[in-house]
Amino acid sequence: MKKVYLHIGIHKTGSSSIQQSLFDAKDKIVEQGFFYFCQDFDGVDRPLPQKWIDLKGFNSPTIKDEVKFNQLLKKVQQDKIIISIEALAWFYTQEAVESVARALKGFDVDVITYIRRQDKQMVSYHQEGSKGKNKPSTAYYGAAICPFDIKNSEYLNYYQRSMVWAEAFGKQNIKVRIFEPEKLVNKDVVADFCNLVGLSGVNSVRVNESLGFEATKVGQLINLSNLNDDNLVKKIRENLSSEGKLLPSKSAAENFYKQFIVSNQKLNNEFEIAQGGLFKDDFDDYPEQGNNTWDELTANKAITSIFNGIKEAQKTKDSEYVNKLRDEAISLEKEDLTMAYYLMKRAYTLRPHGPVIKHKLAEYKDKLNIVG
Repeated sequence: MKKVYLHIGIHKTGSSSIQQSLFDAKDKIVEQGFFYFCQDFDGVDRPLPQKWIDLKGFNSPTIKDEVKFNQLLKKVQQDKIIISIEALAWFYTQEAVESVARALKGFDVDVITYIRRQDKQMVSYHQEGSKGKNKPSTAYYGAAICPFDIKNSEYLNYYQRSMVWAEAFGKQNIKVRIFEPEKLVNKDVVADFCNLVGLSGVNSVRVNESLGFEATKVGQLINLSNLNDDNLVKKIRENLSSEGKLLPSKSAAENFYKQFIVSNQKLNNEFEIAQGGLFKDDFDDYPEQGNNTWDELTANKAITSIFNGIKEAQKTKDSEYVNKLRDEAISLEKEDLTMAYYLMKRAYTLRPHGPVIKHKLAEYKDKLNIVG
């Protein structure tokens, strides 16, 4: 029976780095008897083949076509298959996980999940959600100003979710790893994952780094706004600073984490993950007072970044307008040279150093006997 290593996240635990590293090395790892499954539902190879997942508003997510998924895996020649889709972290009900089990019927499956302390998970996830309205993290979590304004805690109950997966695939096949540098092989999640499955020679790639204070805070405000100009939003986000980190207070983090202490202990007892507890009880990374409010300095810096983004967006619009004038003139030059000339003249006033515009304007002047 072929082996499947199913990596299910969770989010913000280096999943993107694992996926990109394995995707880059997919031809190389074949020599070790491994196959990295990257064919997406639409037939395109991607580091993260997440189009196979239908979240269905998070209520009852499924694999879109369980039979097709299973058939594709059975065509793989290698005996060891790696699948990495962190959207499977949304699968924490029996109904959802059974969809995955059906899609992997006939394979020996190890389920691999990385977890981090719940307060740190939500701070990082809050940053991720600020990157755009259409991200699943935003749909689930919203554009809350505080990372701990969570709608429900099912997602963060690692014991409960692990038991659901254990019910479907067997407790002995659930591998839970702690996403903390000192608990990872070489303090690197890619090296840790490869060591776990028995791979070697895969270079670690770091992607999807977290955002800083300004980018997170303004990003969440954009999510709350009615801005529908994609180019404007893109340029504003590109100009936001990622310095510093938006953090709640130390006491807020400690109070938030308390609700998961018992379930974390149950998880550790059940799966024997780490001696002395899953996570360090160290909250010194947090300030005594949360920094999730503006002061005059941070507000002024953010306003400057926003205006710079607006200016860049306007430049893009102006450039597109000039391009349209130029192209329209060229398309008309055989039918109406005079109109082509006036269009190109207007383009020249907006972009006097454009080589095509300068050349064409001179050509039209010559043909129309225009002096000056």
